[in-house]
Amino acid sequence: MKILNGCDLNVLTWYHVYPECHPKIDSPSIKESIQMLISYGMLQDESKGLYSLTQKGFVFINGLKNVPEPIQTWAMPEKV
Repeated sequence: MKILNGCDLNVLTWYHVYPECHPKIDSPSIKESIQMLISYGMLQDESKGLYSLTQKGFVFINGLKNVPEPIQTWAMPEKV
């Protein structure tokens, strides 16, 4: 499985929240993400333009929600 990009995450979160067609369903990048997510078993086709998350998709989204917020630390650059 490749690392998901922003478009892939957009599609996953869209269908996690909305039970309706993605507003950019005709975009080539959205279509590509949908097909990839179906092949990974995270999304399933309900009918033309309507998709839903599979159990694997829900687990993935819940995993993202449980990632801790990064903490930024500052460091002084070493003198050369």
